[in-house]
Amino acid sequence: MYGVKWAYFDLDGTLIPKSQKISNRTVMAISYLRSQGVKVGIATGRSFFLTDSIAKELNVDLPIICSNGAWVLKKDHFVTMKEYFIKNESQHELLRVLNQQKLDYMIYTLEGIYSTSEDFPFYKKILDMKQYSKSMINHEICVKPDRNFYKTQKILKILVGYKTDIERIQLKTWIQDIPNINYVSSQDNILDIFDSEADKSTAIKWLLSKYDIKPHELIVFGDNENDIKMFQLTSKSVVMSQATDKVKRYAKRTTEFSCEDEGIADFIFRNF
Repeated sequence: MYGVKWAYFDLDGTLIPKSQKISNRTVMAISYLRSQGVKVGIATGRSFFLTDSIAKELNVDLPIICSNGAWVLKKDHFVTMKEYFIKNESQHELLRVLNQQKLDYMIYTLEGIYSTSEDFPFYKKILDMKQYSKSMINHEICVKPDRNFYKTQKILKILVGYKTDIERIQLKTWIQDIPNINYVSSQDNILDIFDSEADKSTAIKWLLSKYDIKPHELIVFGDNENDIKMFQLTSKSVVMSQATDKVKRYAKRTTEFSCEDEGIADFIFRNF
């Protein structure tokens, strides 16, 4: 593909299948892409603690974008370049609403990942991710049932679960008037809530400017709602075949195969 200098990849549902293990063919495809002079980066909703070992496995060239753009780190020595915490007043009101509605939730901070309950469905998935990610960075992943704990934290992102579309609409109704927040889905039945200045696209735009890369020199890959703004950054955007029609509308191209069937590897070997 002519003129591409940078490639940013989402992780879950894009590079990482349900097994949580990137296939050897996908790793080979990323290596091949780098051999063609394209620098590779990760832009994920995951915490950095579930990303650093993957970044090393893929030997990424570019800064690592985590927590939906709320945390950006250099690839070397993982030094923080930018961080966007939910603003204090917004965080206070958000936690008040979630506690009032007796909802469980999980937060991402610079120190770790914390859940109000071990029964929070995504918390169990996080523990599975931890087994495979094998982070070398000191961090915590644990349950903190005392909700006063969350009021004292500097929060990058809050995750709240819902079971049905009606529950999702209701949840959005409760939080829609809280200022200075964004919310999107990055996983099934989970709403990610983060600062309004944070987004994968915002982080990438900042990096493009910093390193003098033009939008048409960028290609991005994703599969979910939190990738839509990233797709809108460039004319070279690729969505996974298993994505919903709503998400597919925003990307220029669609992989022939799903993440489970190594769609990224197939796309790279066909087009580069």
